[in-house]
Amino acid sequence: MSLDTFSVVVEAVSAALVPVIAGVVAWIAYAQWRTNELRRRHELHDDRMALYRATADFLSTVCERGDVRLEDYDRLIKEKVRSQFLYRSDVHSYVEHIMDQASVLQSKNRKLESRDPLSADDLDDRQRLNAERDTVWGWLSEERLQLPEGPFKRYLEIP
Repeated sequence: MSLDTFSVVVEAVSAALVPVIAGVVAWIAYAQWRTNELRRRHELHDDRMALYRATADFLSTVCERGDVRLEDYDRLIKEKVRSQFLYRSDVHSYVEHIMDQASVLQSKNRKLESRDPLSADDLDDRQRLNAERDTVWGWLSEERLQLPEGPFKRYLEIP
């Protein structure tokens, strides 16, 4: 092979390598983008799942105990604040409604505790408060069962 032929072959191979190298670089860039996108989705899902779990734990605790303590609210409020920008207002309104109903349950319980259980005068009032408390407790129990199908669902489904 002559020197001229060799030069032509080297130039042709060099010219052919440029698009091959560009293709490899593009594929690597795409693979890195895809990996980062999957990581971002995973982290977003984990962050969103934290509020869901906190809400589920709150409902479970309230339904099992039939009452609410300050530390129950604290855990849910902390997670709600942490996830403030991860959900639209529908989820935050839903969580607030759950907390409001739990507060009503707590209020009914305190009123019942303050009544004299042996007093005939308080009997009608106690029965009314018991019925109201049971209604709220029933609603919270139903929400506990319906939570997986509630407003969280569309945010937590993995495409």
